[in-house]
Amino acid sequence: MASYRAALRPGGVVMITAVDDQFDQALLRQAFGCFP
Repeated sequence: MASYRAALRPGGVVMITAVDDQFDQALLRQAFGCFP
């Protein structure tokens, strides 16, 4: 699994960084719906 780092940015936008592979990034995209 990836190591995830979430930071709350101004405006209430949560920026999430995934340190691993595209599979985990896809899971984040489904879970949060706001992954770049």
